[in-house]
Amino acid sequence: MSLLPDHLTRTIGFTLYVLWLVAFPMSGPLLEGTTAALPHFLWPQAVGLLACTRCVPHMCIILLRISTLSTSLITLLWLPLLEFVPDSVLYAALGLVSAPLSIQAALLLKGCHHFIGAAATGLVAGNLGLLALDALPLDNAVKRALLAGVLAGFLLAPPIARSVLHGATPNLYRYLPFIFLFQLLSGLMYGHLLPSYTTDARWPGSELLFYISGALLAIPLLRRRREIALLAAVCCSLLAFSSQQTLSSPLAEHVSLYCMMLAAGLVDVFALSFALSFGNALRAYGLTTAALVAGIAAGHHLAVIFTPGNTTLNLLALITLNLAVFTLILQAGNGQTNPLRTPPSLPQGDGVAPEKNSADEMQAIPEIRHELPASLSALLSEQECEVLASVLQHHPYKQIAMRMNISESSVKTYVQRIYRKTGVFRRSQLVAMVHEANAGHTPSRPGQ
Repeated sequence: MSLLPDHLTRTIGFTLYVLWLVAFPMSGPLLEGTTAALPHFLWPQAVGLLACTRCVPHMCIILLRISTLSTSLITLLWLPLLEFVPDSVLYAALGLVSAPLSIQAALLLKGCHHFIGAAATGLVAGNLGLLALDALPLDNAVKRALLAGVLAGFLLAPPIARSVLHGATPNLYRYLPFIFLFQLLSGLMYGHLLPSYTTDARWPGSELLFYISGALLAIPLLRRRREIALLAAVCCSLLAFSSQQTLSSPLAEHVSLYCMMLAAGLVDVFALSFALSFGNALRAYGLTTAALVAGIAAGHHLAVIFTPGNTTLNLLALITLNLAVFTLILQAGNGQTNPLRTPPSLPQGDGVAPEKNSADEMQAIPEIRHELPASLSALLSEQECEVLASVLQHHPYKQIAMRMNISESSVKTYVQRIYRKTGVFRRSQLVAMVHEANAGHTPSRPGQ
């Protein structure tokens, strides 16, 4: 039995993975002995994440254990392995084998009620941990050994609930184009800013404070309306680009990098929260993070092709930013409700939109069977299954409450729990998910 609350244990686990990521493979201070570029790590990890989305549940558990052990060993034996393995090959292998571990670390947050706050806290604490680790008077090999030991601890982490390996992912692709394009722009800017910034930095490590500020700012923005967080990231990117054009060096590099780090904090928390809002969090996180890391890798490649100050580079950055904004405009035109927003009528937390009972929406819902798919029956409690079956038959809350001998407010609470567990935020999406599940799984009656 853990001495710490479950949500705190899960947040700490994610924090330790973030610390390993920023301190070692993501061009961290512990990455030494290699001249391989960051895309050598990112492209294989994107492939690994996509492959994990196709894994069946029992294969996923096996991959997680293999990934944890392999990642720990490569981290521990990094320099000795470089004597026998080409650095680009070893770097790519690390990206590939660590992909399932990335998924496990993120899915720990799925068990937290306030997963938006937990995601932001993990990113903030991981980056603060990097500053503390960098200040320790220890050899880099010792620090890598510490990180390897921390990663091995994931073998003792809470198991991933099988419920997050199933379920529908409606509208998952809505924001993936923006995430890819924004990260492409980020990789492009980092590729030019970091070398000069590292040489001329007046306050090394201060850029992490801006990333932390962006992650913390994302919490209230996402709970209000998620597009606001993304628009704030776009504004920061515009400020970074304009600073690069108008200010003199090295001030331009400092201001531009600070703005991009602020924007990165906003987008990273958004991407995590968006992926974890789905019932099938494994698939959602795999696809979302694959788009994120692929964008950074593509941006780094473009940064190598074009020299700083190149007119084509500036034009490409502007085009990329405009395309990212265009994808947001398209999504805003859909007028869909924010599933990450907590309505005033719900208690504080990472809630979902309230149930709509308008006559128009009721007419739009097709008739379905009373049976529930086995994946849903395993995910929900007996009472939640009974409420769900009645809701899908269009029974009013009052009638459901009378039949179950509970209050009408209790029925609404059950519905809100069903929404959270399945990752949907309106009844029509729940109907579509049940239809999809019934098409591929054997249905079961509530309470079976």
